[in-house]
Amino acid sequence: MRQRLLVCLAVLGILGGAVSASAEGLFRGDTANTGIFPVSRLPQGVLAWQIPTSARIAGSPVVAGGTVFFANAAGELVASDLRTGQGRWALRLDGSVLGSPAVAGQTLFVGTYEGTIFAFSTSRGTTLWHASTKGAIFGAPAVVGSTVYVGNALGQLRAFDAASGRERWVFTGNGWFAGTPAAGEGLLFVGDHGGRFRAIDPARGTEVWGANAGGSVDPSPVVSGGWVFYGSDDGRIAAVQIKKVIPKWQVKLGAGIASSLGVAGGLVFAGCHDGQVYALDARTGAVRWTFLTEGPVLSSPAYARGTLYFGSSGGTLYAVDAASGRELWRFAAGSEISGAPVVAEGMVLFGTADGTLFAVR
Repeated sequence: MRQRLLVCLAVLGILGGAVSASAEGLFRGDTANTGIFPVSRLPQGVLAWQIPTSARIAGSPVVAGGTVFFANAAGELVASDLRTGQGRWALRLDGSVLGSPAVAGQTLFVGTYEGTIFAFSTSRGTTLWHASTKGAIFGAPAVVGSTVYVGNALGQLRAFDAASGRERWVFTGNGWFAGTPAAGEGLLFVGDHGGRFRAIDPARGTEVWGANAGGSVDPSPVVSGGWVFYGSDDGRIAAVQIKKVIPKWQVKLGAGIASSLGVAGGLVFAGCHDGQVYALDARTGAVRWTFLTEGPVLSSPAYARGTLYFGSSGGTLYAVDAASGRELWRFAAGSEISGAPVVAEGMVLFGTADGTLFAVR
């Protein structure tokens, strides 16, 4: 399988105390899940290359060291050259990958539906360690300092030593953990399907404080400016000042929150089941603009240099002005986009339900 996949990639490749630390290779661009990607050049909506695979790409790719890493529902984990799409290595894992990989240093972490978290070398895909979480993994691992955090379908959040794979602690919530924890102000923030949002002590794995939402809190939260923002499937977004735990605002939108949140330029961005992307004032929660797509927006918005990128269930990738919501360009991928786009230098990358990874320049 490995040789066949690499041949396919080679042929098609010719088509181009934690703080909010920016980190290449992490889901949503940094440990705070902001969705901000610091680049100097933006894509213009033209296909650079594409790679077909055998199954749905539900999560996001990640980019580190000139390589793009992605996985699909068949358990194929692939590393390709960022500029050309040329295959570098590929592996078959023990189960489907529904979330995104994460890269820290020279190590790539990824979780599977079988409940295994793997650590591989980024250069060759050599297995460094693997461990069972005993429950299906839906989201991307969060890597903060020397620890990897991952949730599972049993309602457990587990912490592992990033170098050795030794388990440090297990926290049990009210329902499965689908999102990726956000880090900030010395805490981890994560919600569960049972509807509770929590601040977790990252060293001990204990709840420091929490809040009950009106619906499941499956999307990944985001930390920015000393505040944490989270959304739930009853359509509410809440903002809490982390120090002294002061609720600042709560807003109910037109439908359940379908995407992870993003924060940039004083705005909070969210995709919803009503087919709209909302931009809210980060300090007040007031709606600044909305953008209507063809269907539910599960694709979490990505921000770079004043432009917001997101996909739709109708198979279109949009680029809009982040301040106004004005459309700049669109790219028709032809199949549902559920994962968050990733912005690299002069490119935006994303996967689709038909198993294709696109790079658009």
